[in-house]
Amino acid sequence: MKSIETAEQHFAVFYSPGTFVSETSERAVESWSIEEAFRAAQGITERYGAKPFGFDFETRLVTVASESVPSTTLKVLKRSKRHYIDGRVMTLADVERELPGETILISNMRGNGIARVVTGPVRSKGWRWTHQFNDGDVLIDADGREESR
Repeated sequence: MKSIETAEQHFAVFYSPGTFVSETSERAVESWSIEEAFRAAQGITERYGAKPFGFDFETRLVTVASESVPSTTLKVLKRSKRHYIDGRVMTLADVERELPGETILISNMRGNGIARVVTGPVRSKGWRWTHQFNDGDVLIDADGREESR
């Protein structure tokens, strides 16, 4: 019996605003390079013109493709924290002061103990999005530069 050849491969998984959940797309990348993933994100358009608001990196164990068998992911070996594009981090106090009409967001942040959210887009055009901002998450400006946190 012939054994299956495997390899490690890097991917960027992109998240775009969706109707009830985020739309996702993925691209194989050479490395966990923010610059490479940011450039790839610029070429992605999901349903209704949605553009990626963020991405994760993954290193996967995959089968090596052959003429008769496509490459298949066997498992995710490693996953990065989320990288958010063109967002603004806000605390509960910021949301209460600047967005007092966002009562559901305020209630969810209070009730679920969410310290910070990230919302965007800030400079670019696109659908508005808001997500929990966790420790280790990364903020990238609209030009693809990592912002200091």
